[in-house]
Amino acid sequence: MSEVRELEYVVLTMEDYNDVIHFLGTYFYPRSNSILGASCSPEAALNVDVKHIQLCLTSGLSTGARDKATRNLVAVLMARNYEYRDVDDDDDAHDDDGPHETEDENIQDLVIVIQ
Repeated sequence: MSEVRELEYVVLTMEDYNDVIHFLGTYFYPRSNSILGASCSPEAALNVDVKHIQLCLTSGLSTGARDKATRNLVAVLMARNYEYRDVDDDDDAHDDDGPHETEDENIQDLVIVIQ
């Protein structure tokens, strides 16, 4: 029978960066179908996403659950709002000749990972 954990829900910040990187590197990237299907190593995918993870942690929209006894992360919800022009590596996908209508071009990233 599995052990019942008492959880604490927290807003994740850059202070949680190392814990989040460890958690995602252990529980998300090695199991992600899109990464496995693309024949990309979990480490390479994590390195590509580091900038986005940092932006999620500074947004104030990411949350996590910590085991109260161990303080280990057991779940994360990575989220942020951004405009297309905030993402450098997506510049090819958008025409920079005119102004962006930021109201219509806002996007929200959302990744939920549970141990």
